[in-house]
Amino acid sequence: MNQGIEEAGKEDKAIISPCLVHLTRAGEALSSGYAAYELIRGAARQTGIRILFELYYFKQQINGEGVMSAQEQINQFLSAGFFGVVGASSNRQKFGNRVLRCYLQNGKQAIPVNPNESEIEGVACVKSVEELPATVKSISMITPPAVTEQLVPRAIAHGIENIWMQPGAESPVAVALCREKGINVIADGSCLLVVLGFHDH
Repeated sequence: MNQGIEEAGKEDKAIISPCLVHLTRAGEALSSGYAAYELIRGAARQTGIRILFELYYFKQQINGEGVMSAQEQINQFLSAGFFGVVGASSNRQKFGNRVLRCYLQNGKQAIPVNPNESEIEGVACVKSVEELPATVKSISMITPPAVTEQLVPRAIAHGIENIWMQPGAESPVAVALCREKGINVIADGSCLLVVLGFHDH
């Protein structure tokens, strides 16, 4: 019995100790610029502690180091002339459809991205983010987090500058990559339907 408890204690220590080491290193590195970000991101991957993704950016925000406010991020996103809707759906009950309709209701030009549909809400679809016209610089993502994580690198490579992850689409890894690459990413729970206003009719 005692031996079993002792072994369990060793297991816990093996898990907790690396976490503490990474947390300590991350804390010590907060003032060292981009290298700090890389260290924190690596620590988060190894320990699974999601909040580490945000530590460096929290430090930037409280020190006023060029981090945009949430409203400034939204304004920049919406200043684009064209929008991609990644995860657009023909099902009017799904948010992938509502987000597309929200853009259209507000007089904005939006292109649905769906590999299985040719047209949604009367708008021609493209099958992938790579098929979006070069004029599209902002995309809404209504995708499961694992899909978001796969598509964000492709969107960035395609020249997308602003990414809005609808609630439920956020991926910490994808958010970190956006920030690393200087992409304006909105992934704080803000909903386009609320910001622009949406009428389900």
